[in-house]
Amino acid sequence: SHVVRGPLNWPYVVTFIVIHLALLLACIPWLFTWTAMITMIVGVHVFGQSITLCYHRLLTHRSLRVPQWLEHFFVLLSLCCLQDTPAQWVATHRYHHQHSDQEKDPHSPRVTFLWSHIGWLMQYANTVHNSDVLRKYAPDILNDRFYMKLEKGRRWMWVYVAHAALFFVAGFVVGLVLDGTAVAALR
Repeated sequence: SHVVRGPLNWPYVVTFIVIHLALLLACIPWLFTWTAMITMIVGVHVFGQSITLCYHRLLTHRSLRVPQWLEHFFVLLSLCCLQDTPAQWVATHRYHHQHSDQEKDPHSPRVTFLWSHIGWLMQYANTVHNSDVLRKYAPDILNDRFYMKLEKGRRWMWVYVAHAALFFVAGFVVGLVLDGTAVAALR
């Protein structure tokens, strides 16, 4: 491989495995609901589009402008996709554009198909996971106090945990409304 890879990013690896194992629970008939299926499909599109709209267009390329409160809201939606912090994503993507499909491209499909989609999140690529790259490719993001708070430690992962808990609670509420019992959300 031409990308210098570092250690596994264990929080991502474990979370990825747990989420996909939990999804298999939908194969158990009494745990499957059409409401949950529709919610999942809508959620994938809402949160997935936030990466395209916010991390990519709004933050990386600065190709549109929105009020700061709306930008920060979109960032919170993007964090629910588990594709790293805004500064790290922006730096990695700007670096990617500078080295597209070349040896230094941090998520090139020329490494492997899986690397270009999820591998770059599961394993640190030493070429982009360092403070020099962040300062060079995402100085505008690092100058914002909101984004700097997200960069410190793993605080941003709590946004994901909160959104997952909210979806879980919403499932019980929908069950109460549709069937009159919270148990309906588990059927």
